[in-house]
Amino acid sequence: MSHCEKIVAFDLGKVLLDFDYMRAAGKLLPLCGVFPLKFLGILTGSGLLESLELGEIGDDEFYEEVAKLTKFKGTREDFMEAFGNIFTPIDEMISFHSELKRAGVKTYLFSNTNDTAVKWISEHYPFYNDFDGYFLSYKLKVAKPSDAFYIALEEATGKKGSDIIYIDDKKENIEAALKRGWNGVVFNASHKVIPQVKALLGLSSCSVSS
Repeated sequence: MSHCEKIVAFDLGKVLLDFDYMRAAGKLLPLCGVFPLKFLGILTGSGLLESLELGEIGDDEFYEEVAKLTKFKGTREDFMEAFGNIFTPIDEMISFHSELKRAGVKTYLFSNTNDTAVKWISEHYPFYNDFDGYFLSYKLKVAKPSDAFYIALEEATGKKGSDIIYIDDKKENIEAALKRGWNGVVFNASHKVIPQVKALLGLSSCSVSS
């Protein structure tokens, strides 16, 4: 098997794992003293999630603020279990990642995410621990589509331009990659994206099973 010089960067949410904050809301609402819409607004519209993803606040502060605003009556463990368990696997993409690893392709996680989610995912989804490197907003303290996020991957891997293949569900994140000369693929459906990535890798130089 020949060595592939190209690398593949994966977004996490809506590419490898789907997520739905309504799942968390459904479990937490009985323990809260606010109406459903207000709860969801606090969770997704208060700026607390963004602060968590940028590493400006940690798990403890996030929990304390949300608990206070939602009049939460449960335990911290109740909250973290529900908040973490919002994910469902996109099995075809997880399998594709495993194929790439078996073929010797280096893969990287490239995601706006937070420590709470990462702790849950790393414990419940083994694929998470099988990347060659991790570029995560809460650690970098910057979010996509900021240039600094993309530069961090280039500097750490020594790769630039078309040597980087990047999959993300958000068009603006892919557009930022294309401006840097990366190969960007907007994720819409596994059966469309996987052949695109395989073609960009080049089956003659990278043996990826179909």
